[in-house]
Order: sequence, then structure tokens, then C-alpha cells
Amino acid sequence: MGTLGRAANDAAFLVFSVLDQRLAFECRDAALSALIVAESPGLPCADDMEGQDPALRYTVSVNGNPPSFALSRDGGTVLQGTGGAAFLSMLEQDLTVELQKRRPDLLFVHAAALEWQGGACLLVAESGVGKSTTAWALLHHGFDYLSDELAPIDLTSLHVHPYPRALCLKEVPQEYPPPPGAVNLGVTTHIPAQALPRAPVYEPKPLSAIFLLSRMHVSGAPAIRALAPGEAAARLYVHSLNPLAHGNRGLDAVADIAARTPCFALTLAELPASCALIEATLAAGLKPDGGAKRAATAVSAKKVQL
Repeated sequence: MGTLGRAANDAAFLVFSVLDQRLAFECRDAALSALIVAESPGLPCADDMEGQDPALRYTVSVNGNPPSFALSRDGGTVLQGTGGAAFLSMLEQDLTVELQKRRPDLLFVHAAALEWQGGACLLVAESGVGKSTTAWALLHHGFDYLSDELAPIDLTSLHVHPYPRALCLKEVPQEYPPPPGAVNLGVTTHIPAQALPRAPVYEPKPLSAIFLLSRMHVSGAPAIRALAPGEAAARLYVHSLNPLAHGNRGLDAVADIAARTPCFALTLAELPASCALIEATLAAGLKPDGGAKRAATAVSAKKVQL
């Protein structure tokens, strides 16, 4: 699936719904159509009727020898490249920006989002730290899947909207191997939502905890500490994708989130131990409605022992 196939005789017309936006794809290549279905961040729709035009309409074609793809949105600028990995990267980048334009009411955070006992917990980190890998591991420990890359937050209700695209791993951990439905594109392995060990979540969930991740540079046990609202807000702001869409350049938004949500700095180590520490921290006193008192949570977190 990492290579482009020949153009199909009949174009596939695919429609999905994500963040209350309808996305339509007209794709003239069977292999890329399969990638779109596997990668889709939303629920598939039966058709594009109901009198509602898609918010975003993409057209995909393949030509040349060796074959290359052409990706255009709403009949506009064409993005070109070769290979399935490049196609998904370009599509994901464009889609992320366009969804932010259409949902300026949401704060988009670069984070993995998982459900735990009715609430959403975020794993926030720069690319390469291990948020997707940690999310993949936690799905084997009773967590459910909202996203591995994007967490759109409703600033009024503090609910996290799902963005259940295929979970993307740069490296597959030995402790948690990929399922048969995984798609290996060489540089990355994509695990479609339907192939995850836990069913994806398709409705918003109340924000219950935020973990800001860093990687341990030497061997040792994972470590965690509760963050004061000021430090949590400063660190969270760095990972906000559209802060300028909100008042006071987004500073008020992240400050409010940090004040209303238990936040932790988590230093990752060996995966099973890191997962155990996250589970123990959540079990120590967080409530799924996000209403746990920060002081009680901080005390409980300090008592966590592996």
C-alpha cells in the first residue's frame, strides 16, 4: 500500500464527517482510496446528499511513470508528490489547517487524546517524544481512542472532540506489536481506527487530565509531578495550534484550561512502566467530569508508587 497504483476505471467518491464538517474525496486511484478510508479522521457517510455541500472537497488523481499523485482542494491549488506516505502527510497538513479555519471556536492542541472512565486525558508533546507510541500502548491498558495527533477543545464546556484518524507510529514497540490491519508505509506504520485494540470514540468527552511529556535520556523509571496552573498554561500554550483565533492571543484560553484541569509533567521511560504510572495517577483521584480538586490530586500523585 505504500506505492501508488494505476488509475482505477471508476473514481471512488468518499464522504466523511469530522468536527461537524463533511469531507468529500473523489479519488481515481484504488490504492489511495484505500489509504483515505484507512486514515480518515471521521465517520464515513453513506453519500453526499441531504442537501448539504461538503465543507471540503478533495480530488485525487494518479498519472505518470513512475506514478505520482495530484491532490487538489475545492478545485484550487494542486499538491503533487510520490508515495503513500507523502500523500497522507500532505493531506493531513492541509486538512488540519482547513478544519481550524472552519472551527475557530475550538482550541486545537497538538496532542494525543484518550478516554479513561468517561473523561478525556491528553498526552501533549513535540513530535518524536513518544505521544503516539504511548497512546498506542495505553490502548492495551483499558483506554479508548480519540486521537493520536490532534485534540480540539471546546473552551466553554472543556470537552475534547474526537479526531480518530489512523494511529501513526514512527517505530512500533516490541511490547505492543501492530495488528494484522496495520498499513506499513516504510517510514511510518498506520493503524486504522477499526484495527485498534479498543474501539474509537466518536463523541466529545470532558477533559479530565493533561500529561505534558518529555523523554528520559538515560535508563530509569518514569517520573511524574503535578504542575501549578501557571507552568501548565505556559507549557500548554506552546502546543496550541490556533491560539490567535482566540481572545488575548489564546493566553486566556490556555490559562483557563490549566486552572480547571489537573496537569502533570511526565518523563517517559520504558513503556509498560510509563503506562502503569499514568494509570495509577488517574486512579489516585481524578474524576471523569474534570472536577477533581487540584490540591487533592497533587497529593495523590506524589503517593503513586510503581
